[in-house]
Amino acid sequence: MAKYYITNQVYSHRVRLITDQMLVRAVILGVEHDCIEELRQLYAYDGTDTFVERYSQWDDYRFLARFSDDSFSSSYCAKMLNALKCRRLYKQVFEANLMHFGDSARNLIEPSDDLRSRIEGLAAEAISPELQVEVDPLEVICYTYGQKAIWPGSGDQMGGMLVDEDGGPRPFEQRSTFCQSIEAMRSERFIGIIAPVVFENDVERDRLRRALLDPLHAAIARAVEAPHQKECSE
Repeated sequence: MAKYYITNQVYSHRVRLITDQMLVRAVILGVEHDCIEELRQLYAYDGTDTFVERYSQWDDYRFLARFSDDSFSSSYCAKMLNALKCRRLYKQVFEANLMHFGDSARNLIEPSDDLRSRIEGLAAEAISPELQVEVDPLEVICYTYGQKAIWPGSGDQMGGMLVDEDGGPRPFEQRSTFCQSIEAMRSERFIGIIAPVVFENDVERDRLRRALLDPLHAAIARAVEAPHQKECSE
């Protein structure tokens, strides 16, 4: 029970998911788009002792202070890090179970960089009209996630708890409706889209999510089908 709650209320908490995604995107954009050499040297492992020594001298505070500095003010990296420092988290504007995408779901479980970029580009196009402002696709983040294994026997080397029923021992998780429903949920995967959106209140948040539900679902489906359509046209 405790493992279930810590999994769903801590590891899979929306604020943590969004924070992690923003940090990863800040590093990626800082290296690949902003071309910050100091950041590249920090994260591009080259197998040398020098890299390990340099990396060990950094911590979270130094990282945030350095790369959100005014000297990087024009970079995407600094923009995202400053948003995190000021607690201006990007907002989740879309979430759906991958099962809603039918046969396309298999391509979304671990989307390639190209597919992720296509989804984010089409998502930005879908979000912009609703916000009446142009949304930068580099600031739209598509990610997928699932529940971690929480019951003995589903990846952990732990013994299960047995209950005596009908004259013989049976695993507790097989007899508990609560456990069975959670185990089924654990096997599901979801896709989410976050963007630099500001909600004035909960009513505005719900309205925007409803308005974007179909357009973003269609954008994801189009992104998945794009390579297939190109092959057919050739």
